Amino acid sequence: MQTQTQSRKLRVCLWIVNQLRIHREGQSLAEMNEEFVRNEELSHGQPLLKNTLLNYKAAILDMFGILVECNRHNNRYYIDVEDTNELSNWLINSFSLGQLVREQQEVRDRILLEPTPTGMRYFSRVVEAIRLCMPLMLTYQKFVDQQPYLCRLEPYCLKLHDGRWYLTGRKDDRTYVQSFAFDRIVHLSLIEGEHFVPSLPFDPQTYFRHSYGIYTSPQPERVVLHVYGPTFHFLHTKPLHHSQQECLLSAPSVPDADRVWEFSYDICPSPDFRRELLSWGSGIEVVSPEWFRREMIEDMKRAMARYKTIPQ
Repeated sequence: MQTQTQSRKLRVCLWIVNQLRIHREGQSLAEMNEEFVRNEELSHGQPLLKNTLLNYKAAILDMFGILVECNRHNNRYYIDVEDTNELSNWLINSFSLGQLVREQQEVRDRILLEPTPTGMRYFSRVVEAIRLCMPLMLTYQKFVDQQPYLCRLEPYCLKLHDGRWYLTGRKDDRTYVQSFAFDRIVHLSLIEGEHFVPSLPFDPQTYFRHSYGIYTSPQPERVVLHVYGPTFHFLHTKPLHHSQQECLLSAPSVPDADRVWEFSYDICPSPDFRRELLSWGSGIEVVSPEWFRREMIEDMKRAMARYKTIPQ
């Protein structure tokens, strides 16, 4: 019974958050109940009382770190979407999708998902270590090494990129931080009885601000691309980086398929960013910096060399 109560509490919290994300102007309790009561499976035909809504507001803040506020001038409840951080959005989207699939059993086989991030078995232990500032003993296997190695690690933050979780921290007595992929961690344990005070000034948002993925460098560079035809729409609707800027080079009268756009980024042009650009094929062209353009050309030459012989 308690499990059912907790499950319903989570579902109602998700429903409230998603309602207020849809209705950005806010909703009064009466407007909210008009839609809530229609969802008989969730509401059992009973409206939300004001005191009950206050309890759900507290639960939403506790579970997701999202503050549901009330405009006292018009008694409309709302969420400041701009003030909602990425982690809260990710949690809400993940829980909402899971709940939706669970409720709609008859269509679950028609909802196709990407594989979940790999190497998750140590996730809770790492989160605990970050929270308590406890160092970790890490056994790590690099792709390029024959044998794993053992190190002490001060964990600073976690980052999800391209279906992999990464742990960033200070290894042994290094004067810089590094990132470690979860799926290459052979073993991990807390060093009991030890705590650390970060000896390096570290803010995750600042550290990864100019990164695409995990690679970082001290200074970003201005990367300029020419983007051709329909590729524009994909990069416009899902920017590769928060610094993305766009400018139409062709005349507006040119057909969409023949248009050329200039995209620019203030970014660290790392190997994983180069791989991403290569995946767009002839849809993009790196204009600058020159050294990065040459690397793209060399990668494409090596790829073309492998296709010189057509299998019989």
